[in-house]
Amino acid sequence: MVSEDKKTGISDLPIFSSQKDLFKVQPYIEALSNFIRQCETPITIALQGGWGTGKTSFINLINDELRPIKQLGVKGKITANEGEKVKIVTAHFNTWQYSQFNLADNLGISFLSYMIDKLSADLGNKAELVQQAQDALKNLARFGVRFAAQQTGLEPPEFERSSGEQDPAKAVGLLKEALEALVKQHLEKKNDNYDRLVIFIDDLDRLNPQVAVSLLEVIKLFLDIENCVFVLAIDHRVIEEGISEKMNQNISRDKAKSFLDKMIQVPFKIPVEIYDYENFLRTNLGNILGNDEQKPIMHNLIKLSVGSNPRAMKRLINSYYLNSEVNSLIDGEDKPENEDDYNSLLLATICMQLAFQPLYVTLYQEMDKLAILNKQVDEVDESGKAPETFEELLMNKITRYEDQQIFDQIDIEENIMKMSRFIDYLKSILLLSADKGEEEELDEADIEMFVKILLRSDMTSNTEQKSTEETHYSLATFAVEPKSYSISGIKVKQEDGTYDDFKSTTVAFEELLNHAASLNDNASSILRDIEKLKKVGVSSLVYRFLLPEDQRTVTKRQYKSFIVKGTDVEIGNSFSHNGGAENLYKLLELLDYPEMDKVYVKGIRVGK
Repeated sequence: MVSEDKKTGISDLPIFSSQKDLFKVQPYIEALSNFIRQCETPITIALQGGWGTGKTSFINLINDELRPIKQLGVKGKITANEGEKVKIVTAHFNTWQYSQFNLADNLGISFLSYMIDKLSADLGNKAELVQQAQDALKNLARFGVRFAAQQTGLEPPEFERSSGEQDPAKAVGLLKEALEALVKQHLEKKNDNYDRLVIFIDDLDRLNPQVAVSLLEVIKLFLDIENCVFVLAIDHRVIEEGISEKMNQNISRDKAKSFLDKMIQVPFKIPVEIYDYENFLRTNLGNILGNDEQKPIMHNLIKLSVGSNPRAMKRLINSYYLNSEVNSLIDGEDKPENEDDYNSLLLATICMQLAFQPLYVTLYQEMDKLAILNKQVDEVDESGKAPETFEELLMNKITRYEDQQIFDQIDIEENIMKMSRFIDYLKSILLLSADKGEEEELDEADIEMFVKILLRSDMTSNTEQKSTEETHYSLATFAVEPKSYSISGIKVKQEDGTYDDFKSTTVAFEELLNHAASLNDNASSILRDIEKLKKVGVSSLVYRFLLPEDQRTVTKRQYKSFIVKGTDVEIGNSFSHNGGAENLYKLLELLDYPEMDKVYVKGIRVGK
């Protein structure tokens, strides 16, 4: 549970100081900062990484390491760091604000306007130079560059063009000259003499890909200026997509890369793979990762699912604390005896919820959770065929819920092996908590705590789970849409409307089939008629013992069997709840069972 002295959550804000660097990336920060101080200019550096990999934190840490003498747009100097040999001025342009209110389409104009304003803020008597830059920018806006006049204030209400304003090339040249002069004047101000201007541009990957590429083109065209270093936070996949869209064709990755190389001289991939995620987890979760036996498994489980993406790990930690707090309040004095087991299982459940949503939904909805956790391959499909691998079985189960649109659409086939591996880690944690060996099977008692955690964890899920309240459905109703139910067993309705004792599907299968056979004189011949059994879709597992040995289904498990009373027919009998009930219905139909209307399944309707 959450200790009283432990914070209950973690912010998703980027960090600004190396003191907060829990992933231990400072060597990369120092190397990049040294490069920025010493490199030839102009140059553009791209910090490349996907969603949540820490690009903004990298920008902040580099800025902190550079110890800028001045930041554009901020009054005064940062006097504490004036001893630096290379005097640096920085500027920060965040594109996120321009992705709102339709401003993104005019990002190039907005960025150039921002640079003019910041560079000219304290130049005093340089009004003529500033006016030249602003006039050139107004002219560019006239030449079809879309921008929001009311936000930038650069576009006049009328579009009449006087002579001298008709030539876009002239406007481009004038603007570039003005910007070069402004940068030079700013760096060479009396008594200051700064060495270089470092411009950080963040959140490019939040923009429309074409807009992001257009901004890169603006930077290359107008700000390819001596003593300027650009540091961009981008997702290279977004930029490649933007290049393809802008060129109005599907270009090869090599061509997109070649185009990108012209605009970006130094690509730097955010080193997520070497992040010290164990230090991050240890700092934020403390002993919650379990005991010494559990910790290595939990580290592997977290890495397989959530990975070392900072934002995903923060979501894991926050979801864990919220679930733990709610469970603590619900349980009150009835807290789990073993907190290590509880912590590990809750963390594993949240990992599954965040990274493997289809598996989470399937385990949540399936009544026979043991079959999945023990990786039992003994359920037949509608054609009576058993899957050859557990991954095939898991695919079949997940597909049942896919059509209900209760989890995000992902490439299930691509992730099925990862989900299978995740189950291995989860089972290892469950076996440790049950004090069982790695090769043993789990039973109902072993997963009691996990099931309780699983059903409560829905509060932090973005799926709309169906009701988990069990009720009764007639076997005939179930048989119409067997994949729309998740059943846990079978009951028989008595004359007074009550039900007999609940029976597992395996037990009920044998008892009801024996009863039906005892009421039908032709039971032996019916149950031996393989062609008839095939025609109604009875699983081959039922009649496998009637087949020659070389035609029997090859399985990893030893299937149970029994001799139907009153016959000498051996029936295969090892099904999941749904598979057993489905085959039972077909067999009872063939035997004309007169009490079919009394047979009910107990379970949950999960289909439409």
